[in-house]
Amino acid sequence: MAYLYTVGSGGDYATISAALSAVETDWGGNTFDADVTVRILDSASYNEKIDLSSVTWTSTWADPLIIEAASGQTPTIDRTSLAAHIVNGNNKYLIIDGLTFSGANSGGADLYNVRGWVRNCTFQTGVTYFYGYWLNVYGVIEDCTVNNSNHNRGFWRNVYGWVRRCKFDWHSQAMNGLCYGGSGHVIVEACQFIGNGTGGEIDYGTGAGYSLVVFKNCSFLNIDGLSGASTSPPWVSELHVLNCIFRNCSSVAVGKAGYRNLQMVVEACCFSTSNGYVIDEDGTYSTLTDLRNAGYDTLKKCITDDPKYVSETSGSEDLNLQSDSPCINAGVGAGVLKDINGNTAPDPYHPAIGADFQHDVDTSTPPSAPTLSCADAGDGTNITATVDGDDGVTNYVKYRALGSSTWTAGGSRSGDGTISVATGPGSWELYAYSESAGGAGSPPSEICCQEVARAAGTWTEDSGAATGGWTEDT
Repeated sequence: MAYLYTVGSGGDYATISAALSAVETDWGGNTFDADVTVRILDSASYNEKIDLSSVTWTSTWADPLIIEAASGQTPTIDRTSLAAHIVNGNNKYLIIDGLTFSGANSGGADLYNVRGWVRNCTFQTGVTYFYGYWLNVYGVIEDCTVNNSNHNRGFWRNVYGWVRRCKFDWHSQAMNGLCYGGSGHVIVEACQFIGNGTGGEIDYGTGAGYSLVVFKNCSFLNIDGLSGASTSPPWVSELHVLNCIFRNCSSVAVGKAGYRNLQMVVEACCFSTSNGYVIDEDGTYSTLTDLRNAGYDTLKKCITDDPKYVSETSGSEDLNLQSDSPCINAGVGAGVLKDINGNTAPDPYHPAIGADFQHDVDTSTPPSAPTLSCADAGDGTNITATVDGDDGVTNYVKYRALGSSTWTAGGSRSGDGTISVATGPGSWELYAYSESAGGAGSPPSEICCQEVARAAGTWTEDSGAATGGWTEDT
């Protein structure tokens, strides 16, 4: 049994806060025994701060509080006059699904002290300064979009958990800080990051305390750089960058002297037209070429080719890979189950570098194998091969002398019809195949046999014959 509280047009409550007050009335002092859902039934804008600091009910991973948009609706939480949106749910397990957070303010966060699962949400416009979207968030953030941001220090700070299949776009961003704050342990996988080339530096660890930061199968375009902390004290303790693409990035630094990178791994990445450098534990600034020539053991299987994104045009970027990208199957197994499009890796042990695993996969139905009948053209040279195949598909015929092991191309046509095969006198075998069915490999089991101007003997059709329908009649 689940419990439902509806908000908006046709719902039981006019505001989200009113629905949550009803939840407190019904459940105060108790633990949920099933999902409790607050569902927003329209696409209206709600200028509300959802503060859970005073509630007395308890939710669990098994029975969470769900705040969600109804199917087909896109409600907006407007933060124009608010310092934060969903806050102080540190001991409450939440699922936040399908909401848009919009408007600008001068500080705070959309999600603050939240534990649970955030999915299918959009965070847009951003804040004017300091921090940003997710502060002290524990759990999973997935399939979200962050765009039009103009902020300093943070898409997230002190996040513990996973950020996966999210799209970050900050064309107007000219300040610093994607991951500002290093006391979190965050795994970022199958995400894409698009900047304007003049800002948008990703500081992966600039908060006091130990942190573990992992970037896996992420795609970057036109960002100012992925860098270590720019101020002291030493913060980042472990950094792993696996299967990532850096395209037109002005600098890529994965460590810094004195910043206690106790473990640093850079493997199977593509650094393309990036003025990339890696700073090792001794503080040596080195180009990727220098490090590769030196056999630097934390830089493995990296390439510097053009990854061949589908589009790099500003405003219509598409960081999926073209079918001839050198990044296809060039990665290492990193445990990323789905790419940014929700597709699984065709080969999980050798996935693509970047956030896209599927590459122009042909999902059309292949044409059926054509059938073939043969007749002596009566001119002492040709066999008339009649092909019955799919319309619009090119079908081919091959032939060989009876008893030979070598097949010779005999001609082609589109769809059904006849092909005149110039075999010359003798007894011959023929078979037909389409451009996508049967291929140019071994012939199918049905082989058409025919003689041309043979002095003795005739061929008659026998559907039960082992030769596939024809036997010699002497």
